[in-house]
Amino acid sequence: MGDRPIIPVFLQMAFGATAETPVGFSPSRQLAELLDQLEPEMGFRARAAGGAKVADLVEGLPPALSQQLRGRFGNAILAELVSLEKEREPELFFAGLLRLAGRLAQEPTTELTALGIYHRIEVASGLQPLISQARKQRKALQGEGSFGQNAEVFLRHAGREVGDYRNLLGTFAGATMASGFYKFAKYSTGRSMAQGLMARGIGPGTFEGAMMRMKAKAIGLAAGSFGAALSDRAVRSAFGQRVAWDASSLARDTAMYGVNLSAWRLASNLSTSYSVRAMMVESQPRNALWKELEIFTFRQLLGATSLGVAMVANQKIFDAGPENRFQALAHLASLSAGMNIGGLVGAKVLHLTH
Repeated sequence: MGDRPIIPVFLQMAFGATAETPVGFSPSRQLAELLDQLEPEMGFRARAAGGAKVADLVEGLPPALSQQLRGRFGNAILAELVSLEKEREPELFFAGLLRLAGRLAQEPTTELTALGIYHRIEVASGLQPLISQARKQRKALQGEGSFGQNAEVFLRHAGREVGDYRNLLGTFAGATMASGFYKFAKYSTGRSMAQGLMARGIGPGTFEGAMMRMKAKAIGLAAGSFGAALSDRAVRSAFGQRVAWDASSLARDTAMYGVNLSAWRLASNLSTSYSVRAMMVESQPRNALWKELEIFTFRQLLGATSLGVAMVANQKIFDAGPENRFQALAHLASLSAGMNIGGLVGAKVLHLTH
């Protein structure tokens, strides 16, 4: 169900129209006028004025118009809307409309329909308490309400826009494995190479030692990226999401995690260098806790910034990424948390300091 991408007639009308108490209230006429307001091509008003019932008119619609009307409301809400034709009291009728509008406002595809119903209550009910409620809800939906109303709408939209929780869990698992695998593979490979070089009498500070460290980092990056892609897909698949396991999709995700992991490691190296210099300048600070908090905040901000840049790069290169700012923030938080936890776990396993 959903609104059509056409500006309906009611949005061209002034919301400040004068409301008058309905004279000779007719639920059939009110419903017919509401439906014609939202879908002018239905032509219910004239036939309802002649005594026709809206329920019969809806049932007698041609297939194309019936599908159009049901697509706007959904079958369940349309049935409840038509059932209001039985209400003979204006208060009960318009209160029922207000409840249905509140439900329609919960979904982004039917917010426009909810606005139309709120508008109808404002201009046609003549019932001040309901007019006041409808106006408040309409303004909140348009971003013109009070702070509390706007916050409620914002949080509802944010909750919808964050996206599938399985994507966030997959991102978190992938980031954790990326950082952990990188650290484990890098140091394990580096130790093996160092032992071989030392056995031949070549120190780790030579050209061979530098090349050894580069190879270890490359192996760690490859292992971390591939492990992250597998973990991400495995978690999403375990929670019931359909996941493509073809080679091209897996290679793309591996490359995307490679970009994220590279950005994170670059930020980690820079933040480590900053931490060392900060402690050398003031080895015994007056407030050690404050100094630790300052360093921690800098490291996290630098890491989050680097991951944000990496996410934008992935979107530009691979045409893949969060669809909106809320999803981007949620994914960034999952990536940052996963990278931190993976690095700590990897350090613990190897008995290193992070």
